[in-house]
Amino acid sequence: MTEYRVSIRYARALLELAKQSQSAEAVLNDLLHVSQTIKSSRELSSFIQNPIIMPDKKKNVFSELFKEKISKLTYDFLMLTAEKDREVLITSIAEQYEVAYNAEFNRTKVKIITAKPIEQTLKDSIVDKLSECFKSVILPSFVVDKTAIGGVIIKVNDKIIDGSIKNKLSKMRVNLIMGNK
Repeated sequence: MTEYRVSIRYARALLELAKQSQSAEAVLNDLLHVSQTIKSSRELSSFIQNPIIMPDKKKNVFSELFKEKISKLTYDFLMLTAEKDREVLITSIAEQYEVAYNAEFNRTKVKIITAKPIEQTLKDSIVDKLSECFKSVILPSFVVDKTAIGGVIIKVNDKIIDGSIKNKLSKMRVNLIMGNK
């Protein structure tokens, strides 16, 4: 079974357990913290990826790093992944858990790109309109990209709504070139 499919199965199973104990959001936050910790430390990442290191040693490291900082359910889950030699999938499982959590609780991640920083009232207005459009809770990520020239680019999953001036100028250029032939 591919790592991707295994990660999805572990994430879904953990979400079901978390929902039963009414700790789905806490587990999400724990997994994001654990994943970020692993990604930010090359040493820790290499340690986890090393197949020569025994699971007991990995469990001891997880205990030292996370036992007092995460919920019991998340901690037990980390111990299980180490026992089953699946600790290399922790960051992938965290990503899949977040996807499953967002789907379960009707949340949509949206990346909003503007050419310059925008005021909070405009941000709130954009988020409100997107929330109406997608009929879900919007999790916005605002990014400034000066190459957009003006306007806004909205990325939702695999969809892009490009209302930037750069895009409009590019389309105008193509129309002018095609019109001259």
